[in-house]
Amino acid sequence: MKKFNKSLAITLILSLCLTLAAPVDAKSKVKLNITKATLSVGGSINLRLLNNKKKVTWKSSNKKVASVTKKGKVKAKKKGKASIVAKVGKKKYTCKVTVGSVSKKNTSKKNTKNVKKTAVPTAMQNQKPPVPTMPPIPTKTPLIPSTAEFVEKEITMKVGETHKLEVNLVRGTLYHSPSTGFISKNEKVATVENVTTNDNHACVVTAVSEGTTQIRFLSGAPECYCTITVISADDDTK
Repeated sequence: MKKFNKSLAITLILSLCLTLAAPVDAKSKVKLNITKATLSVGGSINLRLLNNKKKVTWKSSNKKVASVTKKGKVKAKKKGKASIVAKVGKKKYTCKVTVGSVSKKNTSKKNTKNVKKTAVPTAMQNQKPPVPTMPPIPTKTPLIPSTAEFVEKEITMKVGETHKLEVNLVRGTLYHSPSTGFISKNEKVATVENVTTNDNHACVVTAVSEGTTQIRFLSGAPECYCTITVISADDDTK
C-alpha cells in the first residue's frame, strides 16, 4: 500500500511539472511578431523576432514590391506580393506581405439626379466676373537706430563743485525706452541728479571726493558716458 501511494505521488509530481513547463516553452518559442500583412503603397510595418537574442538577417523576396531594413522595418513599394524572411543561423521565419494600391479617401458626392436647374437670367449670364483687387503692399518703415551723446565727454571738478551735463538724444525707429536717466558709476566720487525736462536731457553732477568716475546716460540708444575727474578743492591745476 505504501509503495502504491509513493508511486502515485511521483506520478502526480511529474504531471504537474510537465503542465507548468508547457506554457513556459510556448512563451519562449522564437517567432515573428507578424506573419501576414497587407499594406498600401507607401505604408510600412516593423517586424521583430520574438524570444531571440541571436543576430538576425532580414531579406525580401521581391525588393521592388516591399523592402526591408537591417532592423526589420518593411516598406511597401508597389502593388504585388513579397515574402520577408528573418534568418537566424539555419532557421528561417517568414512574413507574407501583400501590397495594394494607394488608399484614397472617399470624397462625398452630391446627388444631383433630382435637383432642378435654376434658370440664370440672360443679363446675369453676360456679366463678367469681378476682377479681384489686391490690397496695397505696406511699405516697410526704415530701421533707424537711436543715438545719444554727451555734449561734454570729459570734465575735471573740485571737491564740492557742481556741474550741469547735457545729452543730445535722437530717437530713431528702432526700439527705445520711453524713460531715460543718469547714473553715477561711483557715488563716493560724484553724485548725479536728473534734471531732464521735455526733450532737454540734462543732469547736475556734484563732486564728493577725489577720484575718477563715469556719469552714464541710459535710454533705448546705445549707452554713452562722461568721465568725471574730481580733484582736491585746494588744487589749482584745474
